Amino acid sequence: MTTISKLPPEPRSVAYARRLTRATLAEWGVPPETIDDATLAVSELVTNAVVHARSPITFRLTRRPGGLRAEITDHGALVPPVPRRAGATATGGRGLALVGELADRWDVEVNGEAGRKTVWFEMETALTCAHAILAV
Repeated sequence: MTTISKLPPEPRSVAYARRLTRATLAEWGVPPETIDDATLAVSELVTNAVVHARSPITFRLTRRPGGLRAEITDHGALVPPVPRRAGATATGGRGLALVGELADRWDVEVNGEAGRKTVWFEMETALTCAHAILAV
């Protein structure tokens, strides 16, 4: 199962991506704590795309065997983002480090020919009991 949404490079896209993540993962029967972690990671990555890429964003959420994968693709700078150390009083700069803590895996794929980059993360999770019974 996959959910795909095209988002404008505007701050309201972050809230939309959070709502879409919560609704989709709840529908898939993902446990609440994983929904919270995935929603926060999506929020950080979409925020980065809005702030730094300033180009249309494609948000893809995929249910995979044993987990989920989120991909945020933009057409901004093709330089892969890297986590940085934010000072105690900094108001930003923690997003990728946070994604690294929340996700089981994450990385960046740059496609220079297509002029886009995708930042993705994966989380391992199981279906809740009610959804597991219905899936049999």
